[in-house]
Amino acid sequence: MPEEKIMVLNEEVDENYVPTEREIDEYAEWLGMDKETEADLWWIAKDGLSVSLPAPWKTCEAGSEIFYFNPETGASVWDHPCDKHFKTLLATERQKKAEAKSAAAEPVVQGQEASKDAEDPPEPKEESNQSGDE
Repeated sequence: MPEEKIMVLNEEVDENYVPTEREIDEYAEWLGMDKETEADLWWIAKDGLSVSLPAPWKTCEAGSEIFYFNPETGASVWDHPCDKHFKTLLATERQKKAEAKSAAAEPVVQGQEASKDAEDPPEPKEESNQSGDE
């Protein structure tokens, strides 16, 4: 079996590139997002498709397969080197949503609506008898 020829592709970055809705949907699905419950996080998928390949990474092609190569370290990966960042970002944003939902669901005990950080009320002062009738 002949060895496949590997080509380093010259990536031309279009600074004005805007991914299509279909591309965003596909990447969001690849990240593991749910369109029904996480539509508010779709910006992560859009940003992930708009990010440039970080230096010194190179886009390469072997046959019909695309992969990424770092000539400084010799590392080769199938996924874009920034994908891990966007997966981590998604996990962080999910955690924030869960914490906010949990905080909103905590019951409020009547009479304790004030913030826990509020100052204590001032101590009442003893009234002095001004009339001198003790």
